[in-house]
Amino acid sequence: MAKILVTGGAGYIGSFMVRELQSKGFETVIVDNLSQGHKESVEGFRLENIDLVTGKDKLNSLLTNEKFDGVVHMASFIQMGESYKDPAKYYLNNVYGFMNLLDAMRLGNAGKIIISSSAEVYGNSVRLPIEEDDPKNPLNPYGETKYIFERMLEDYDAAYGIKFA
Repeated sequence: MAKILVTGGAGYIGSFMVRELQSKGFETVIVDNLSQGHKESVEGFRLENIDLVTGKDKLNSLLTNEKFDGVVHMASFIQMGESYKDPAKYYLNNVYGFMNLLDAMRLGNAGKIIISSSAEVYGNSVRLPIEEDDPKNPLNPYGETKYIFERMLEDYDAAYGIKFA
């Protein structure tokens, strides 16, 4: 049975992802700091209360002590309007926290990740429907953090072999 780590798994979409993975026979472990997620939405599932920014040591320990076949990353702040008012909050959580996750994955040899990106990476799209290879030009800090994810993943794949979707 494959073992999947789901960050942000106690959030609305994350909790559905955890249930779907379990229904397909995957063992899941949730990492969530519960700042936006809800413990009661994942009752009966294994939940590790770890903040990706401040809990780097706990995250590293989890990924090095247990074998994960992959990660689904959904632990991001997502409010475009708020990202204008407090961009530091978004860069710290979304980018620094994501880098901590990728580094923990390297330490634990978890070589596959699926991220939840956003159409915000495209800014004002050049055509509809948007194609994945359309030009990217984020217009807000939230979109920029998601674009940074994508660029980081390309670099981590080239250097460390972490595959992504």
